Amino acid sequence: MDDGTKVGGRQIKNIYSTRKIALVGYVLEAARRHPQGFPRYRGKRTFSAAVNKFLRTNDLFPAPPDPDQKYTIGGARHSFESRMKTARLHSDDRGEMMGHSVKSDRNRELYGDEMPLEVRAMIAKLIAFGDAVSQAERDEARAELEVLGLFRQ
Repeated sequence: MDDGTKVGGRQIKNIYSTRKIALVGYVLEAARRHPQGFPRYRGKRTFSAAVNKFLRTNDLFPAPPDPDQKYTIGGARHSFESRMKTARLHSDDRGEMMGHSVKSDRNRELYGDEMPLEVRAMIAKLIAFGDAVSQAERDEARAELEVLGLFRQ
């Protein structure tokens, strides 16, 4: 499904392809250092290859369980979902964080407001990889998300 919208020279596939993402930790720091983004990758397909090369060259990928297996930045989406499952977030909330159409998962219309960016930021802090955020930030995010009822029972 193509809505015809163009963003940064790229055709947007559908309304769910445009996502609001809360930046935390190292990613937020990088965005602050480069507020215009990285124009050399805008509208091109070279970003993933460049990131994969950088991460491999600097030994920033974890050791794969199978030596024939290679991690890629594209696999980060799977890790993101796994960390949200481990944190016991509801399926709908995980889907919204991933930018999926929750309507198709529920098999009914989705009503109400979308998840506020502040809540997305709390979730991102809760599941951030490694030392990207402090333990105090994680604990605060978990407490606030518990109050909001975002965890499975």
